[in-house]
Amino acid sequence: MGTPSTLFTFNLDGLANIFCGERHEVLEPHGAIDRALFQDEARYREFLDGTAAYDVRIPQLTAKVLPAPEDWDVLLGQPYRRARRLLPLARAVIIIGYSFGDRSGILDDAVSFEFFVSRLRLQPRPVFILSAAPHDLDDK
Repeated sequence: MGTPSTLFTFNLDGLANIFCGERHEVLEPHGAIDRALFQDEARYREFLDGTAAYDVRIPQLTAKVLPAPEDWDVLLGQPYRRARRLLPLARAVIIIGYSFGDRSGILDDAVSFEFFVSRLRLQPRPVFILSAAPHDLDDK
């Protein structure tokens, strides 16, 4: 992967940013776990104990899009604004192990899928799908 590359990740685990964020631009349109809550184990334990004892949720420091059909307003976020500027500069697009939330032929991330398809139709470039079942996306 050339430097710098742009990683557009739907994973909430934040690992792309942790391991690649220093060398590459990482865009997280669905958000990421709030690492600040997990860096101090004692604080995290306190949150967990409180949620169990008082039946409350751990607070979210940043918004997240959980697995479910996306709303169109996801396109208004900073990751998509940045992607609109960067995608025309890309030599290729690589989709790694991601199915856009395909569940029985319905895409949870249909809005994101259409975002990429519409832009790639306007400015075609090679698209590589690295997945155990690449034809699932190829057929769409």
